[in-house]
Amino acid sequence: MREWLDAAGIVVGPVFWPVSRSGNVRQGEGVRLTTQAVADVIKRYTAAAGFDAATFGVHSLRAGYITTAAERGADLARIMDQSGHRDPRTLGGYIRRANAFKGHSSSGFL
Repeated sequence: MREWLDAAGIVVGPVFWPVSRSGNVRQGEGVRLTTQAVADVIKRYTAAAGFDAATFGVHSLRAGYITTAAERGADLARIMDQSGHRDPRTLGGYIRRANAFKGHSSSGFL
């Protein structure tokens, strides 16, 4: 991430910008990659990889981030800051799933 920010010269503002069909990057104040554009990219690449694109979406990225952060022991407040959650109970489902097999008697072969 640091390499991308440095290479793109990003100090503040959006991290990713939209790219037109002709390959032109749109930059400027307030210009950012939209959630719909991210959703379209996810659908396109999951289908290209042979997965059912209907089962993947923007929520998959968010859920994956939260689950991975919890598995790696990230601080709950920092996860919430990044994910935009206001209520720690909302994250409970992700974190429980992340820790479902930790310390489980069958963890050696799961």
